[in-house]
Amino acid sequence: MIPKDQVRRALQKLFQKRPVVTINDLYTCLHTRSRMTCFRRLRELGYQSSFSHSGKFYTLSTIPHYDVHGLWYFEGIGFSRSGSLKNTISELVEKSFCGFTHGHLEKLLQVRMYNTLLDLVRHSRVRRERFGSTFVYLSADNDKAKEQVAYLQKQRLSPAQGRLPDWVIIEVLASVIRCGDFLPEPGQVLSDLHSRGHCISLGEIEQTFEQCNFKKNF
Repeated sequence: MIPKDQVRRALQKLFQKRPVVTINDLYTCLHTRSRMTCFRRLRELGYQSSFSHSGKFYTLSTIPHYDVHGLWYFEGIGFSRSGSLKNTISELVEKSFCGFTHGHLEKLLQVRMYNTLLDLVRHSRVRRERFGSTFVYLSADNDKAKEQVAYLQKQRLSPAQGRLPDWVIIEVLASVIRCGDFLPEPGQVLSDLHSRGHCISLGEIEQTFEQCNFKKNF
């Protein structure tokens, strides 16, 4: 183990070189094989574990630049303001206007989560209800869940009519572009736009998809 007065400097140098590290990187940096020692030193600086990759990666709390969903990725490794994958899912669902589908959550968080979602439902941290042909994950709070369902139903029953304003089309297309190489579902675009403060309906999004000849994948 390196001298205690050199630990902080050594760790800061390590994270300056690489913002995300493994336990083996910490062993090498601190010249120790003690996990307890490594995490005790990390706690002194403040650190975050990844919600992806079974929490096997670490970064300092001051490094991530979180997006509107409270997420930050480095080379495909995900970190969240909420901490663990379960906490991240329940927080996203709780704050959503209309809940999330399984597919939307997987694409947003870039991890497989079927068993995690089932566990959250079993422990009443989120609830699951069928909406149309798919399941939607909603708040565990009954009143909040009712609001989310009502919002979904309202959007479904209020399709956009006539020509869309240019700004609506631009915002929808910008959301699609942010998804990268895959075409998102209209519901995913809805959640993204509402998280950014845009009051755009599901009907308007679907109309934009039709006008732009996007192939539906929902």
